[in-house]
Amino acid sequence: MRRVSALWLDADPGIVRGMMQRESSNERQRAVMQDALHRTIERDLTARQRQLILMYFYDELDVTEIAKETNLDKSTVSRTLKRAKERIRKSMQFYVDYMNRFPAEM
Repeated sequence: MRRVSALWLDADPGIVRGMMQRESSNERQRAVMQDALHRTIERDLTARQRQLILMYFYDELDVTEIAKETNLDKSTVSRTLKRAKERIRKSMQFYVDYMNRFPAEM
């Protein structure tokens, strides 16, 4: 199974990867980002988006397998995953911006 941090790295490799590779990054920042990811998944995603994201990233099922298991069209699964990733990306961007502006507070 993938670790939680892999979800936001896979969702948008450009947003967080550079920040996490900087020398100033530390475990506290990683913990804040993981906490933010958990909150984003719990609060910002619809029930269906949350279900499909968890199946895709944690259970590591592909779109075809998810469609079969949920009785949804593959296009619906793909579209829902895309929208969920976009919501995660937008929410996580706030935390990245904050951490870049105020790194000493982390």
